[in-house]
Amino acid sequence: MTASTSSKRTKRSTAIRLSLAGLALVGIGAAATTAAWTDNVFFSASASTMTFNLQGKYAGGTFVEGDTSGTAIAIPSTAFANLTPGDTKTAVITVKNAGTLTAYLSPASLSATGDLFAGGTPATASITSITAATPLAPGAELDLTVTVTAPSVWANSYQGKSGAITVQVTGASS
Repeated sequence: MTASTSSKRTKRSTAIRLSLAGLALVGIGAAATTAAWTDNVFFSASASTMTFNLQGKYAGGTFVEGDTSGTAIAIPSTAFANLTPGDTKTAVITVKNAGTLTAYLSPASLSATGDLFAGGTPATASITSITAATPLAPGAELDLTVTVTAPSVWANSYQGKSGAITVQVTGASS
């Protein structure tokens, strides 16, 4: 064996030993890492919204939706039928907060149209006043009175006339 062969073997042997030592260190480090304790903590939650829903009914009826003029809750035609001079007729309507959030009501609006409510001495229609931002708690109800009054001196031309009344109650969540 020559000196050069012996030197190569020594270098190779040293390289193998260093490689094995390096692998051993990596293995020990990995073992130390896998031996460490770990723990987690998780949190979860659900989210939801409150509901906002006004419903209405006419005396003795069931609360229903009336979200548009097309789905308005009907007050029976008999409530304001057969008016004569000096008559005052009323109908009680009820608004309910069917939601889970307080509703703040705006003053109710009333529209009276048709021949009965036009001309020189028309009948008049009104509704109970609501103060702006009137609170209506969840589940609470508020009665409103719609009134139609015929003048005590009423022209004969109003005989057989008719009209329509639309009431709108608006609420907001704040």
